[in-house]
This record gives sequence, structure tokens and C-alpha cells, in this order.
Amino acid sequence: MSRPPGSQHAFNLYVRLPQAISGQVAGWAIFKQLPDGTDGIFVTDLLQGTNGRAAYWATTNGNVLPAGKYTIYSIAWANRATIGNLKQYFAKTTLTVR
Repeated sequence: MSRPPGSQHAFNLYVRLPQAISGQVAGWAIFKQLPDGTDGIFVTDLLQGTNGRAAYWATTNGNVLPAGKYTIYSIAWANRATIGNLKQYFAKTTLTVR
């Protein structure tokens, strides 16, 4: 089945750590990448509950982004920032949306 022009696919985020973290509220920070691969414009951050102790968490709401290349960080909510190229995070990935 093909997508109509301009339609978007929803996606979810998932992270699994080697050990559980305690007492931290987690989240996600998303930045649109510049042509050189560094983080550019801050897109959004998403609060993610971990119930006080967790080794993995995921979104289930079906996130949607416009076409582009993005850096997605799984972060401690206390470390969220709107300036990219983060140094403190649990996990980091690149997502290309076509």
C-alpha cells in the first residue's frame, strides 16, 4: 500500500539500558540536524515517566516529524536543553524521515 503524497508515518521511541536507573524522570529531546550532522534547531522534548526505577521505557503515542534528519536523545529530564549536541544522555540515535 503506498502513502499519499505528504502523508507521514508515526513512530515510537524505545530505550533499554544495561541497568535500571532510580529516582530520575526520563524524557526525549529531538533536534533537527544541520547538513554537517550536528544538532541544529530544537524540535521538541517529551516527558517520559519511569515510575521511579526503570531500565527501559518507550513512547506509545505515535510521534510524527516532517521530512528531515534528526538526533534523538533519551535524557534525564533534569538535563533537558534546547541547545543540541548534548553531552549527558542515556541513549542517542539518528532518525531520517522521508
